[in-house]
Amino acid sequence: MQNDMDIQWANATPCERAVAKSTFFIPKPAKRILFPTWKMSMWDMLKFEHPPITSTHPDSIQNLNDFFSLELPCSDTTEVIEKLQKLPLPNHLLIQRLNIYSRDCWMNGTLSVRYAHIPGREMCFPLWVVSYWDALLTHVTTVRKPWEKNLAWLNEHRQNTINKNLCSEADQTYAILGKLPWNSPQFGFDDCKPIQTLWRTLGTSWMNTSVIDAALCRDVGRSDEGKRSTAQARAQT
Repeated sequence: MQNDMDIQWANATPCERAVAKSTFFIPKPAKRILFPTWKMSMWDMLKFEHPPITSTHPDSIQNLNDFFSLELPCSDTTEVIEKLQKLPLPNHLLIQRLNIYSRDCWMNGTLSVRYAHIPGREMCFPLWVVSYWDALLTHVTTVRKPWEKNLAWLNEHRQNTINKNLCSEADQTYAILGKLPWNSPQFGFDDCKPIQTLWRTLGTSWMNTSVIDAALCRDVGRSDEGKRSTAQARAQT
């Protein structure tokens, strides 16, 4: 698609960028309803219902301008949230394109966004809905899907009648993750990333994770410190 906007986001002033940040910011009341709260357990987070992401190929919509409007958006936040809970999101590639293009549109007077990928949907939504699409897509692809695979893997091994130890460990892990908040900080690691980032430590993906690399680095660091302490002790005697 050709970008025919007169004013480009790349040329935005610091003041304009600050206003845009506020315009595209998802309101806290909406975020509390549209996303799982961080206090939910891992498994409750997976039960949280969100609208589907459509499989419509983005090339079927030639003009991204169809999504944007100069009309004022619906001002009823309750109605907006109720609609967002039900309406399917655009295709993931389309969301990425819209998220970038929306800033150029805003610079040129755009006031609202439409669900143009759904025929007959003419209601105008606030521009922060574009940010909502992007945030939900990120949550689904980087958190929900990996942990859905982990849940399936755990449930499979919880029914393991051959390896009793593995079955027991799977049961314990399932019980623990059923109590821990899915987005709370992790402990025992160098960073304070949330627990949900540890999804690679379950299933068959753990060998490729940076978590293992971090653990090895800590072990090497402790070994080096031990060697230095021993050398210093010998030097003093």
